[in-house]
Amino acid sequence: MRRHMLSRLRDEDAGVSLVIALLFIVVVGIFADAALTKAADVAGSGAQIKTRTQLQYALDGGVERGFQDLVDDITTGAPAKCISAGAGASSGTFSLNGQSVSYTCNTLAGRAANSGDGATTNYAMVVTSPNASSVNTSNGVGTSVGFDGSMYVAGKLTNSDVAKPIDLTGGDFVSPVSRANCATDLSALTQVTIDTGQLKVCTEQTVAQAQGTAIVPNAPTAVLSSTLLSGVDIVTAGKHCHVFYPGKYLNAAPVISATNYFVSGLYYFENIGTWQIDGDDQITAGARTVSTDVPVPSNDCASMTDAAAMSSTNAAFLLLKSSIQPYVYTNGATWVFGGNSTLDFKKGTVTLFTPPANGNPVPLNLVGAYAGMGGSGYTNLATGAGLITGGSNNSTLELNAKLFAPTASIAVFSTNNTVAAVRGGIVAYTVDLKASASGSGGILVSALGTVTDPPPPFRTVKIVTTDSSGANPATNTAVATISNFSPYTVKVYSWRTA
Repeated sequence: MRRHMLSRLRDEDAGVSLVIALLFIVVVGIFADAALTKAADVAGSGAQIKTRTQLQYALDGGVERGFQDLVDDITTGAPAKCISAGAGASSGTFSLNGQSVSYTCNTLAGRAANSGDGATTNYAMVVTSPNASSVNTSNGVGTSVGFDGSMYVAGKLTNSDVAKPIDLTGGDFVSPVSRANCATDLSALTQVTIDTGQLKVCTEQTVAQAQGTAIVPNAPTAVLSSTLLSGVDIVTAGKHCHVFYPGKYLNAAPVISATNYFVSGLYYFENIGTWQIDGDDQITAGARTVSTDVPVPSNDCASMTDAAAMSSTNAAFLLLKSSIQPYVYTNGATWVFGGNSTLDFKKGTVTLFTPPANGNPVPLNLVGAYAGMGGSGYTNLATGAGLITGGSNNSTLELNAKLFAPTASIAVFSTNNTVAAVRGGIVAYTVDLKASASGSGGILVSALGTVTDPPPPFRTVKIVTTDSSGANPATNTAVATISNFSPYTVKVYSWRTA
C-alpha cells in the first residue's frame, strides 16, 4: 500500500513539472518574440533614420555645391547661371552620400558681373585716394550736387566733407570692404542720398578694378611748340578762327581771347606748367559727330571743319603736316597732361567733343598721365598733383567723354554762371567740388549713358535642393548674396528644411 502511494505521488509530481515547463517555454517564447520584434523595429527605424540623415546631409551638401557652382561660373568671366532676376532659373544635379540631389537657383536681386564687360568701370565717379576726405563739397550749403550713375570712393567720406549733399540718380555708392570700418562709415553717411532700390554698401571690387585702364596711342613725337605754338589763323564763313593741330606741346598753347579750334586728334602737353584759361578764352576741341554731345558753341569757330583746317596753306603747317597727320582723329579730341602740366580755369569756355574709343569702354577727353596706362612716351603726373584748378564766375568746362586721372586731383568751382560738365565719368585721386550757396546746379557728372551701369557689389540668390528620385519630398532652401568680385564671398541669410 505504501509503495503504491509513493508511486502515485511521483506521477503527480511529474505532471506538475511538465505543466511548469510548458508554462516557462510559453513565457520565454512570448518574451523572445517581443524582443525579436523590437529588434526588428529598431533595425528598421535605424535604417530609416540613416536614410533620412543621409538625405538631409545630401540636401545640405547640395546647397553648398550649388553656391560653389555659381562661384565657379562667375570666375569664368562670362557667367551663364542665375545671372539676373529676369534671366530665369538655372539648375544642376549632384550625387552626394549615395543620394541624387537636384538644385534650382533664382536670382532675387542684382546681376552677375562679366569681367569682359566695360560696365564694371562705368562709374559716374571713381575717387582712388585711400585717404579720408578725398571728396569735398564743403563750400556753401543748399542745392545738392547731382551725379547720374554710381560712385566708388576708396577712402572714408564723412558728412562734414559733404556740406552740399551728393545726390546719386540711378546708381550705387560703394567703398572697398578692405577699408577698416567700411560698413559703419557708410551707414553714418547721410549726406549722400541714393534712389530707392539702389545700394550704399561695401564691395570686394578693388580700386584698380573700378577705375580700369586708360588706353591711348603712344605719345606724339611731332613737337609743335616751336613752330605752331601760336596756331594758324583761318577764315571760314568770313570769321577768323585760331586753329591748333594735334601733336606734342612743351608750352601752354597761347590761345587768344577770341575763338580757338583744336583739330580732332591726340594732344600731349608735357611739363607745360600752368595753362591758364582767362580773358573769356573760348576753345572748341574736335569735330562733333556724336548726337548726344552738347551743341557746337556759337562763336567764330562754329563753322570750322577738320578738312578746312588740314587744307591750310600756312608755311609752318605745311612743313609739319605729314608729322601731324598720324595723330588726327575723325572726331573729338583727347588731351593728355604729363609732368607738371595743369589746367587752371579763371574765365572762359572749353568744350571737348567725344573722340573715338580707341579700345576704351568709354572714350577719353582728358587724361592725366600715370604709371600703368596704355601707351608709352608719357611723363607721369605726381600723385596728388592738380590737373584742374581754379574756377570762378562765368567759366564753362564741357567734357563730353571721360576725365581719367587716377593719380591727380581736380577742383571745380560752381556758381550760377559756371558750368562744369563731364558726361563720361571722372576717375581722379581727389575731387573738390567747390560751390557757393547759390551754385552747384552747373556741376553735371554722369556715367556714359550708352554703357550699362556698373553691376552691384553682389547678387542675391535663392537655392532649393530636392531628392532627384522623387522618393522623398524633403527640400532645403537657402538665400544668400554672392560677391561679384574676388574672392566671391557667399553670405547666407537664411537656410531651412521643409
